[in-house]
Amino acid sequence: MRETVAYLVGGDNWVPCFVSVYSLLDNNPDSTFRVVIFTEEDRSNKFFANVDLLEGVHDDFTVEYVNIPLDRFNALPEEPEKNAIFPKAMYAKLLIPELFPDPPEQFLYLDADTLILNSLTELFERSLSEVTVAAAPDVKNRIGGLDVGLNRQYFNAGVMYVDLNRWVETEVTPTCLDFIQRHKPSYMDQTALNAVLHRRDDVDIISPKYNLIRSWEENADENIEVSFDWDDTGIIHYAGVPKPWHYRANGEIFDHWLSYCDKTPFGDFYPQHRNPKFVEYTEKALEPFPRLHAMAECIYQNI
Repeated sequence: MRETVAYLVGGDNWVPCFVSVYSLLDNNPDSTFRVVIFTEEDRSNKFFANVDLLEGVHDDFTVEYVNIPLDRFNALPEEPEKNAIFPKAMYAKLLIPELFPDPPEQFLYLDADTLILNSLTELFERSLSEVTVAAAPDVKNRIGGLDVGLNRQYFNAGVMYVDLNRWVETEVTPTCLDFIQRHKPSYMDQTALNAVLHRRDDVDIISPKYNLIRSWEENADENIEVSFDWDDTGIIHYAGVPKPWHYRANGEIFDHWLSYCDKTPFGDFYPQHRNPKFVEYTEKALEPFPRLHAMAECIYQNI
C-alpha cells in the first residue's frame, strides 16, 4: 500500500524538509511513499535541486510539487495583531486537504522540522474509521477556554494522520478559518483544529512517541508519560527554538538531526562551531541588565 506524506514548506525550511524526507525514507525501507510538497513558492530551491539524490536511500517513492494558489493563500484570515507567534503561511496547512491532486483516502502531515527515527508502520496501520485526525499531545494542555471538556488533551498540529474525505465532507477547513477569524488565537491553526475537532469528538489522541516535541524535558506536562527511548521514538518534532541548526542547540535530541543532515548534501547547513559555554557565559554576564539580556536571548535563540 502506498503511504502519502504531506509537507508545507517555504522560506528557510527547504533543507530541514529534505532532512525529514531523507529520514522518513531511510527508516521505512519496506513502505511505498508518495511525498507531496505544498508551498506558495516555486521549485527553485535546494530541496528540488537535490531530490534525485533521495533515490539512493529508497527505491519506491515519488515526490510531487503542489503550488498553493496565491488567491487561496491571500484569502486566509490575517494573523492576529497581538500575541501572534506564527506568520500567516504557517496555517496554510488548513488548505492542504482541499488542494490535494489525486486525493488519497488518508495522509500523514509533517512539519518540516521533524525527524523520523524508526518505522511508522504501526501509525499507518491505525484505523481512522471514526475520527478525522489522529494526533499526539502538545507539551502544554491549552484546552481551557475552548468550550471543550477539561479532560480533553490539546494536541500538536505539527504531526497529524488525516482522513482526507472526512475532513472535506465535514468542512473542517472553513470551520477552522471561521474560528480563527472570530477568535484570533495565538496558536492559530492548531487552536482552531483543537476547538473544532474536540467539540465534535472527532480526534484520536495518540502516543507522544509520534510527535516527541524537543521541549518536553523543560516543559513536560506531568500528566502525560513521555519516553526518550530513541529505539521506540517514531518522530522527533523540533518545534520552537532553538532548532538543531541553530548555534544554541546542544544535546542528544539535536544530535540525531545533525547525524541525518550529515548524510545529505547539506552537511554544512548547520553551524560548525557551536560554543554553548560562550553563550552561557554571555547570558550570565548580562543578567544584571534585563533589556540587554532579553535582546541577547532573542538573538541566541534564532541563530
